[in-house]
Amino acid sequence: MLKHCGIFKADDIWSLKDVKGFTDCKLLIGCCPRCQKEVVRLEETRIEDGKLFVQIRIGVKSDKLKAKCKPRLIKVDKTVPRGKLYGFVYGINTEIHNNKGQVVKIRQRACDWHNHKALVREVKTTIK
Repeated sequence: MLKHCGIFKADDIWSLKDVKGFTDCKLLIGCCPRCQKEVVRLEETRIEDGKLFVQIRIGVKSDKLKAKCKPRLIKVDKTVPRGKLYGFVYGINTEIHNNKGQVVKIRQRACDWHNHKALVREVKTTIK
């Protein structure tokens, strides 16, 4: 679990090679649902006493931490959070009509096969 503006689940979990003196290293990567900033959390356990060390980086600093940990990467576990589109994505266009039957708006949505939908844009049409 990651914490920034609120608590949320990680999108990716990287398993990392052990470093001298540390074991059970992993990098949790996620995007904050409120502010849309990338949040990265590095967790390492010291071998001597079993103490857990945590580093949290947000925004641009998270890219530096990911680049630093990339050579140690063993495996990537992709977790698909609920509410995000993944897999094959297709589009749906919906027309909004007024009382006279004229098209007022067109809503364009992106959908996936798991019934998740996201509004891409809403186009207002001019009525003559």
